[in-house]
Amino acid sequence: MPTARRRIADAGSFSSPWTSFVESLYGYRYIEKVTTDRLGFANTADWGLNAIGKLGPDSMFGYSFSIVDGAGYKNPSRSKSPDYELRVSATPLKYLTIGAGGYAGHLGQVTATNQDFHERTATRWDGVIAGNYAGFRAGVEYFIARNYKTVNNLAASVYGTSSVVGATATAVPVADKADGESAFVSYNFTSDIMVFGRYDHTKLSKDVAPNLKDDYFNIGAAYKPLKTIDLAVVYKNEKVQHGTNTISGADANGSYTIGGANGTRDGHFNEVGFYAQWSF
Repeated sequence: MPTARRRIADAGSFSSPWTSFVESLYGYRYIEKVTTDRLGFANTADWGLNAIGKLGPDSMFGYSFSIVDGAGYKNPSRSKSPDYELRVSATPLKYLTIGAGGYAGHLGQVTATNQDFHERTATRWDGVIAGNYAGFRAGVEYFIARNYKTVNNLAASVYGTSSVVGATATAVPVADKADGESAFVSYNFTSDIMVFGRYDHTKLSKDVAPNLKDDYFNIGAAYKPLKTIDLAVVYKNEKVQHGTNTISGADANGSYTIGGANGTRDGHFNEVGFYAQWSF
């Protein structure tokens, strides 16, 4: 078997190593962002330097490494120091992909104004295994994130406050941890008709509010009338237990909040929606 080497280096705004990789395995971003992206533990893209490539027999191994400002592609700000993200992957069989990744930095939040404040390092570790064979696609993703976000009101378990840098010179950011799993599956009856489903389970605040959890699932059917057009009808359901969480999954880059009035109540969201994607 030939040994293939392919490398690309880029500067500017570039797709994040992990998010874009999992999206390629999942295949339904136009229905929902992948779990780390929708819950605010990863960026879709960012500003900086990126190297991506494949090597080994039949391009079996892949990698992507980025040095970025950490604030995401919508906010090309300057920060005290860059963040780092790495992803490595392997395709030992034509239909099987395995990947692992990691992230470390300050998410673009440490600047000249607050560089002397107390700070923590946000870290994330990722893993995924996915298969695609005879029209059947399935995969499982796992992540663990530290010091991305925490609860700003313990009694109400309102989640979403940054835990990277203190709000004042004397405030110490709270250490917190989140982890979660996502499983997805789809089947193509033909090249034009397919069904799909996904389930996410996330413990949002394991150190501060360990009962705060987010459970999400969707199920739907899609139709591809043209090569460049996808249409789908989807049912979505989400439950936030023992608190409140704001989800970055709404249309037009918006968000919505799910949760109970305090840390003892749950919040629910469900909808039936029609989705369309035009690829060009």
